Amino acid sequence: MEQHLGYLNYRLEGGFPVAERKKVFFYPPEYSDTQMQQYVTEQICYLYITPVAPKFADALTHRDFLGAIMNLGISRSRIGDIFIQDTSAYCICDRAIGVYIQTNLRKIKHTMIKAELRDSLPENFQIPFKQLKGSIASLRVDAFIAFVFHFSRSQAISLIQAEKVFVQGKLVRTGSDSVKELQIVSVRGHGRFRFERILGQTKKERLYVEVSLYQ
Repeated sequence: MEQHLGYLNYRLEGGFPVAERKKVFFYPPEYSDTQMQQYVTEQICYLYITPVAPKFADALTHRDFLGAIMNLGISRSRIGDIFIQDTSAYCICDRAIGVYIQTNLRKIKHTMIKAELRDSLPENFQIPFKQLKGSIASLRVDAFIAFVFHFSRSQAISLIQAEKVFVQGKLVRTGSDSVKELQIVSVRGHGRFRFERILGQTKKERLYVEVSLYQ
């Protein structure tokens, strides 16, 4: 994208520092950084979706929240990242889309919900994740996928061939692509994770790595 838009003034924003899904904003050259930030802030909202009766709510997953939103006739491309917190979720989206979801989304599975538009995430907000440590043969993306999701290498390659794997939002076309530290890998239908660091090397010369699997 940067190669094609290098002559334009634009900004990629996802509403969160490590957001995977981002929207491109174009702006005139006379705009200052402050003006652009204000414009972006006005366009993006954080939709807080929570059960009306948390005690009796279903165990809702990312897929449940996303599916319910898309069932309203909203394209996936109009929705940013969705972060799960217990039985609730934060959905980052355009403000106009957020208003539509707030008005029309009433139920997810068997759980009655309510939605609230917010201007920002809580100050202490952190993406829930599970820390994984283990050994892999190399830093190839198919090796990471096999390790994190307990797949065979052939299953990982099949997912790549089906165009379901993305690194930093970019489609992966071959399993031999390497993953760098702090990059986020997304596998449609299964989840996403971030490669944190290499911890060392095993006696069999495999790499011992640390990965954060987003919940």
